[in-house]
Amino acid sequence: MYAVYARLPDVSTLAAGMRLLQRGANPNAHHMWGGQYRFTALTGVFGEGEGGPVKQPEHPDMVAFARALLEAGADPNDSQAAYNRCFTPDNTCLELLLEYGLQPGARNNWTDEDGLPHPGATMHYQLMAAIHRGFVARVRLLIDHGVALEQLDNSYDNRTNGKTPLEAALLLGMPEIAALLRKAGAKEPDLSAADAFAAACMRGDSEAARAMLDAAPKLRGKLREREMLCDAVKLGNH
Repeated sequence: MYAVYARLPDVSTLAAGMRLLQRGANPNAHHMWGGQYRFTALTGVFGEGEGGPVKQPEHPDMVAFARALLEAGADPNDSQAAYNRCFTPDNTCLELLLEYGLQPGARNNWTDEDGLPHPGATMHYQLMAAIHRGFVARVRLLIDHGVALEQLDNSYDNRTNGKTPLEAALLLGMPEIAALLRKAGAKEPDLSAADAFAAACMRGDSEAARAMLDAAPKLRGKLREREMLCDAVKLGNH
């Protein structure tokens, strides 16, 4: 664990890690942060997370070290590693986990606040995170590997909780992602009037939005205007 989490100037701990693996170190070594989140050896190699790539950089020999761990038997269903890399568009982590066997039905290996297994699936969680951030290439990668398209979002995010991936893409103004999901066979959602109005606003379809508002002026009062504006700014959705 020291080897995989160490970050020293101009020094790589890969050789030490390889020697330890050769001597029988457990490739699935982990620490349960807060009793809920499984920070594995793989998690350490991939780095990043909420602190970002500057404060929590990836290991300097990230790909070689990750492959060594996976070849030694590390579980590719590493939901914490995938989560830590969901904030930036680089797909190296997810590509490696998929290459070594991450499956659509694999569950997040966290626990909830009551100590029960987390209800989400690793790939679906990543799909929803990619939709929220507009990461088109990641959505395509997950679709190509069979991610569930009709599973409802069970995250804490009240913008998309209980929504399908396609609903989420529409509500967040992601037409390119919505097109990918439709092409992959996602069912067209039956949006409420309020959600259809919000979707028109978020995709910048002023003509459709004004027509809906003219027909039902009270729709404007149902918008989450502040949240939607913040989403548009963060995503560069002008």
